[in-house]
Amino acid sequence: MRRLGRLYGRDTPAHLVAMLVTYAIAAYGIWAIFQGAEPWSVLLWLGGAIVLHDFVFLPLYTAAYRLARRAGGVEADRRRRVIALQHLAVPAMLAILLLLAALPLILELSTANYRPTTGMTQEPYLERWLAVTAALFVLSGVAYLIRVRGDHAKAEDASAG
Repeated sequence: MRRLGRLYGRDTPAHLVAMLVTYAIAAYGIWAIFQGAEPWSVLLWLGGAIVLHDFVFLPLYTAAYRLARRAGGVEADRRRRVIALQHLAVPAMLAILLLLAALPLILELSTANYRPTTGMTQEPYLERWLAVTAALFVLSGVAYLIRVRGDHAKAEDASAG
């Protein structure tokens, strides 16, 4: 066990097993994608998504976080604003990533291939993306309310004790 830890760099083999399972799932996903699609179109889409994320979205949400941290006011107020921004930014980023993944289906760009391959239409994807986005924001709002209530309860306990 120690030898494995020295070779692999971790103390437990559970991490290695988890990584191997993850790589196996990813390899199966890549294999499945290339079974029914043209490899160049998949590679073009992935390259475009990487470029769009790294050169457009990453600088935008990094700037938003920096602006939130520079916001003036009392430290507790600034902390609350940063926490609120996080509870807005996380579902927004997930919604954008889902939009990138579903955009060809939402815009019905692959109608010629999609219907014969799956036997389904592309019509429900916009509504599904909107529903998932709304659910992400609702869940984040509930998590924020629970977090704020917990902070208020801790503050009351600290002031009482």
